[in-house]
Amino acid sequence: MGIFFLFIPFFSLASSLPWEGKRVYTIQVGSFIDKEKAEERVKKVENLPYARISYRNGRYKVRVGFFKSSKEAEAFIRKFNLREKIKDFYITRIRFSSKGVNFLSKGASQTVTNHKTFSKKGEIKNNSLKEKKHSKENKSTKIAVANVSTETKVVETKKEKDLTTEKDNFEKNKSVFEKEDFTESKVKLSEITAKDIKDGKKDRKNFFVKLFLIAFLLILIIFFILSKLATKLMYKKEKNNSINFQLLISKLLKEENYEKIIDVAVPYLIKNPHDTFVKKAVAESFEKIGRYLEAAAIYSELSKDLEEKELKVLAQEFERKSEEVLKKEFKGRK
Repeated sequence: MGIFFLFIPFFSLASSLPWEGKRVYTIQVGSFIDKEKAEERVKKVENLPYARISYRNGRYKVRVGFFKSSKEAEAFIRKFNLREKIKDFYITRIRFSSKGVNFLSKGASQTVTNHKTFSKKGEIKNNSLKEKKHSKENKSTKIAVANVSTETKVVETKKEKDLTTEKDNFEKNKSVFEKEDFTESKVKLSEITAKDIKDGKKDRKNFFVKLFLIAFLLILIIFFILSKLATKLMYKKEKNNSINFQLLISKLLKEENYEKIIDVAVPYLIKNPHDTFVKKAVAESFEKIGRYLEAAAIYSELSKDLEEKELKVLAQEFERKSEEVLKKEFKGRK
């Protein structure tokens, strides 16, 4: 049942015809200059909803379905296995027009005509309603004009009487109002100035606090960025130094200058204890000179470093090497 309910909105979407001029998505399965080729292509998708030939810009375009979005079109493609029927198709967005469109199903062509007639009927009804409203408004305006003409005369006489009485009262109470207004205005001005000063001080304080916080945040961000850049630069420098140093060690190994390797590499390893290449070179140098104890110790360190890096096979080889060098030391003592 769940699958059935999911299928209903999907099928209705594919089979709903849009209004004239509405933007919708559709699937174009072919575009041909010859009409016969377009008709051959339509036969492959004639069972699909709204299979049609649209004549646009001198070409016969074969299209299927109408969709609100490209996702709905993709779901349609998966549902009807369109990839198995046709290889070259794509989703496109169009402005729908019924001109030059030839639907395979009769129902589709009938719905196109219904869309047109419905819009025309709606326009006729709206026009008739507008005419009725205009006629009613004209009648009401005529009656209102007649009533206004009689009322204006009465109002004018009343206004003249009221003006004379207001003038007399104004002259009598003018002096009293002037004194009261002057005293009240002084009080109001003093209150307003005091409030403005307080509000101004508060606004300034808030403004400076906000400025300080923004500046502090900016300084923190800049410091964080600079520290990251500095660490990156340092790392690059260390990498370059180590590469250059390894090149120097390999050169000395070719020259068999073992004593020089020991003199240069031992202080380097104090700063860079995890450089396995240099460690190996130092161990080999000690072995060549005959200092077997130092060579064995460095070989054992190498095995531990390689175990930490999970290179167990190499670690075992260097452990054997350290044992062999120790045996040489003990043989020499005997």
